[in-house]
Amino acid sequence: MSSTSFVSRDTSLRLTAVPAVQGTESAAREDLAGRPTLTSQEEKEVRRLKQRHQEVTRHEEAHYRAAGRYALSPPSYDYAEGPDGRRYRVGGEVRIDMAEEPHPEDTLDKARVIKKAALAPADPSPEDRRIAARADRMMQKAREELRRMATDEAAPPPRPTLAFQADGTLTHSPSEPIFIDTRA
Repeated sequence: MSSTSFVSRDTSLRLTAVPAVQGTESAAREDLAGRPTLTSQEEKEVRRLKQRHQEVTRHEEAHYRAAGRYALSPPSYDYAEGPDGRRYRVGGEVRIDMAEEPHPEDTLDKARVIKKAALAPADPSPEDRRIAARADRMMQKAREELRRMATDEAAPPPRPTLAFQADGTLTHSPSEPIFIDTRA
């Protein structure tokens, strides 16, 4: 089975948010209530991490909702610890089934959903765009297969030919079996 989690794997792809940010060493200072006291630089880092956390969550949730039944898992996240001791989401992925379906029409429908899922976030990553391009290739291949099938169906099947030989025997072309009803 092929899947996508908007990061490439041989059988899966991953839709990913931007790369993870390294955690910051937190100061060992605390206020009277036991909460860590932060320097202005650490407070700035916490605000940045909170914003990143929200962006990553929105990004991955957009992929997940758009992927529908082709999502193999809910979003999984990469975390960084902030100077306040809390964990913040800094990257993530949603695994998506990228396997072709048995019928090209189903593959075409699936590829449309995959492309929509890849481009669902307001700010698709370069990897998301690669997956959308892969979905485009899936759609093209499925369309070609559908055209080939339509051409094959439109062509009349070869007609068997019957011939009586000089000795009175009946022969036919081997393209299809001939059944003769001999019931009276």
